[in-house]
Amino acid sequence: MPDFFNTEIAFAHLSTRELQKTLRVFRLMQHAWILKVGKPMLQIANVLHFPLQPFLGKIYQIFVAGKSLANAEPAMQQLRNSDIFSIPDYSAEGKNSDAAFDAVADEIKKSIVFAAEHRNMIPFAVFKPSGISPADLLEKKSKNPELNPEDKKRWESLMKRWDSIFKLAAEQKVSVMVDAEESWDQQAVDDMIFIFMLQYNAHMPVVMNTLQMYRNDRLDFLDKTIAYATQNNLFAGIKFVRGAYHEKENLYASKNNRTSKVYQTKPETDAAFNLALKKSIENIHLMTIVCATHNEESTQYLTQLMQEKEIESNDRRIWFSQLLGMSNHISFNLAAQKYNVAKYLPYAPIATVMPYLLRRAEENSSMRGQTLREYGLLKTELERRIRKQNQN
Repeated sequence: MPDFFNTEIAFAHLSTRELQKTLRVFRLMQHAWILKVGKPMLQIANVLHFPLQPFLGKIYQIFVAGKSLANAEPAMQQLRNSDIFSIPDYSAEGKNSDAAFDAVADEIKKSIVFAAEHRNMIPFAVFKPSGISPADLLEKKSKNPELNPEDKKRWESLMKRWDSIFKLAAEQKVSVMVDAEESWDQQAVDDMIFIFMLQYNAHMPVVMNTLQMYRNDRLDFLDKTIAYATQNNLFAGIKFVRGAYHEKENLYASKNNRTSKVYQTKPETDAAFNLALKKSIENIHLMTIVCATHNEESTQYLTQLMQEKEIESNDRRIWFSQLLGMSNHISFNLAAQKYNVAKYLPYAPIATVMPYLLRRAEENSSMRGQTLREYGLLKTELERRIRKQNQN
């Protein structure tokens, strides 16, 4: 079993100076008031085109690989030197026009071609549905498949955009993970993924869905996906995450007088996540899975399932994934034991990626103990290096 708390392995890729800089950032991120004050200031600065580097420079360097694929390549190579793969993620959020959607789709296609050219570093491409699709249209389609004439035209345009991505991915033999959205948009996404699975997943999992396991219907949906793949002789690809919109989901349910789609306790989510891993391993003959979590227990559980089924640690059907700049104690220690690990590498110019950075900071500040955990591990490694230096 991997030892996730070997900080020497976890942070070997960081110089002591880089370690100190990262430690200072996580120390600041523990203070919620900084985010509350800083968020509106950064939004104003972005609107007025003030330079954002002085405000976000250090955070950008930790959580973002660069402004373009070419700029991100050194970060990918550094990770590969530690036997870790990369998943470049063009992190553009908050746009809402056909021109913007087409621009993001073009960047996704570039990442697919880039992945095909760098298979030794990149196992998957990825995109977020709302990055290339109108959110209001996803919600309408999720509620009612019958659209009005104007929305039908918009939907046809959306489908062509999605199809162009998966067609290219199939030609390049690259699997594409589709990130999850809020529950009121997700039904349309799930329906599209089944359509495109049927079209492109006969020989490999070109189209991969993402299941947020804090949703109380995702175990049933996993069963449905496995049955669909079995009945149609397809390969299924799934990334498992816990979920990032818990408060938003509950608020939406309350406002719309409906039962929330998410579990209300963490143990329920944890149990669902682990059961999903178990179901997947039992059906691994037709699946490729990505265990995308910063949770040590679920990660350890998957390694245990693999050992019980006598599955090699480097079996290409099973992947572990964490975000760039987060949970290096999991990523690097897994990789040291020859498990398949792929870091999510957001990339985009700083102004474009700002909504992502703000959302990431908000998520980190609300995750119980995660920021504190990161700070503690960094501090432990710095103290270990100081002790070693003093001994010498």
